[in-house]
Amino acid sequence: MAGIFGYDSMDSLMAGAKGFLQRAISSSDRVRLLSQALQLGTAQNFELDAFMADGKKTWISINMRTVKRSDGSISHLEGSVRDVSKRKKAERRLAIQKGLFQQLFDNSPQGILLLGKDGAPMDINPSFTSLFGYVRSDLHALFEMLLHPESLDESYAFVSTVLSGTSVSTETRRRTKDGRIIPVSMLGYPYVLDGTISGAFFIFSDISERKNYEAQLTRQALRDNLTGLPNRVLFMERLNRAMTRQQRNGEYRFAVLMIDLDSFKRVNDTLGHQAGDHLLQEVAARLIHCLRTMDTVARMGGDEFAVLLEDFQNNHEAIGITRRLLETIRQPLKIQDREVLVSASVGVVLQTARYTSPNDLLRDADISMYRSKELGKNQFKVFSKSMYEQVVQTVQLENDLRQALVEDEFELFFQPIYALAGQKLRGFEALIRWNHPRRGHLSPGEFIPVAEETGLVTEIGKWVMHRGCRVLAGWQAQFPGLDISLSLNLSPKDLLQASLIPVLTELLHETGLDARHIKLEITETAVMDNPEQATSRLERLQKMGFQIAMDDFGTGYSSLSYLQRLPIDILKIDRSFVQTMLENPNNLEIIKAIIGLGKILDLRIVAEGVETQQQLETLQELGCDLAQGYLLGRPMSKEHTESLISACSEDSSA
Repeated sequence: MAGIFGYDSMDSLMAGAKGFLQRAISSSDRVRLLSQALQLGTAQNFELDAFMADGKKTWISINMRTVKRSDGSISHLEGSVRDVSKRKKAERRLAIQKGLFQQLFDNSPQGILLLGKDGAPMDINPSFTSLFGYVRSDLHALFEMLLHPESLDESYAFVSTVLSGTSVSTETRRRTKDGRIIPVSMLGYPYVLDGTISGAFFIFSDISERKNYEAQLTRQALRDNLTGLPNRVLFMERLNRAMTRQQRNGEYRFAVLMIDLDSFKRVNDTLGHQAGDHLLQEVAARLIHCLRTMDTVARMGGDEFAVLLEDFQNNHEAIGITRRLLETIRQPLKIQDREVLVSASVGVVLQTARYTSPNDLLRDADISMYRSKELGKNQFKVFSKSMYEQVVQTVQLENDLRQALVEDEFELFFQPIYALAGQKLRGFEALIRWNHPRRGHLSPGEFIPVAEETGLVTEIGKWVMHRGCRVLAGWQAQFPGLDISLSLNLSPKDLLQASLIPVLTELLHETGLDARHIKLEITETAVMDNPEQATSRLERLQKMGFQIAMDDFGTGYSSLSYLQRLPIDILKIDRSFVQTMLENPNNLEIIKAIIGLGKILDLRIVAEGVETQQQLETLQELGCDLAQGYLLGRPMSKEHTESLISACSEDSSA
């Protein structure tokens, strides 16, 4: 006992006038202890804190009883003292831990559900109530309310796994007390008491905000922001799925349509980008309205849309849907209080079973769509093998064109232009030919369209200007006193090139030519692509001394107001009018009108495509100034041209 209170011996413990209990125990504890012992005759396991010899406190447990005399009076008290300080410290630590856990349980921002060993709900924290709305009085039927009927089996299996000793986390959906279904993350882990699993904690977090954000990101990744339609990524995913389905089921049919709006750029340029956006949104809505629920329409970018037609019975049905789409797009729509008419070019791939790559399928849909544009727009074309072969040839031709520029495979031919009064030689039109290493001589119509599409036309145009000016300068040196002009054709891209005037200026300086001997031929469409810039460029060229000729006049806009404003010197009547003027009275009247217009505006008139003597005589009678055509001379090589110039020079001197 002495050791319990920190003394060396019982003597030192009992020393002093007062008993050790009086020194070790506070007066209030002594009163409670003695009162219980005297009243009840015993005090069992009476625990209290006591002072040790050094003044520190310790915990003791006292058992005490009264000892009575034979007459029943109390003789004395006896008992034992036990040191319980270690147990008390352990209990204290446990109480602290329990308090901390309770605070964590009560104050956790996550909803916590405590399950017993049998899986029955035992307790929930306030955050669980805030999240789901359930309170402790709902514990008896919590699972039935919390779990959706379709997820009961899954949830019970989850609980069983956790109670067997495995921690599990997942994301799922749970039902709130007011009936809403919300997405939550759920962590379940077992707790162990006395070495055995005694239950489990389930911790819930509301992930609605994250799920909404993920859904938004998914929409942004898979949907077009402007129209809300699927984008290319989602379309390709569905196309892949359709191809896989077709491989598994030979009776399943699908088709792919590629749609490009024909007039979108015009709307964008004239009404602004906001109007263009409105147009795309309206077209998207119309396409959705036209299609079946099983079909997919996507915006692939710009003004291009793709459609996946699924599960149709035959090609006739797919073609019918395509016609309906075209007709719907054609309907007028209101933009900025203006009625706007648009159309579309559509490419269709019907025979999809042979494809193994979705990219190849889209490529062929693109090919057929561009084919419909080439043939006049506002229509659809079904892909065929010949279209692909044509594209392959075009790609090869583009590569050959690049090589031709490097290897100098081009050559200029020259077609004579005569004055109808006296039929004197007045000049030549330079016409490019390509000495293709495998295909022989190619005319411009066989390669210029590809050059325009690929942008190579500007490089070819520069070559023509350089070669033409040098040839003309050589003729002037070879034939002194020669007074002829050379007509050079400018493509629309040539006309708008910032380098055009510097290149021509350098050529004049290099060759010593007078600009008046160069006629620059443009088409009406070249001017109309960008009227203001084209007009400004032509005015500068005219001031430099170049003569400006409007080629193929009558086949384009033929606007009198534009003719009055454009700085031009010559009108060239298109060959289509000349060659049929004797058979078609309307064309003859058109030629008369053009010649009359030229006289009014002080413009010289050149007739192209003169092939018969009767055509020539008629043009002379009508007062046409100049003419060219097979009757007067076919395009010829430089050598033959020089022979013609020599002969004309001799005739002139004679």
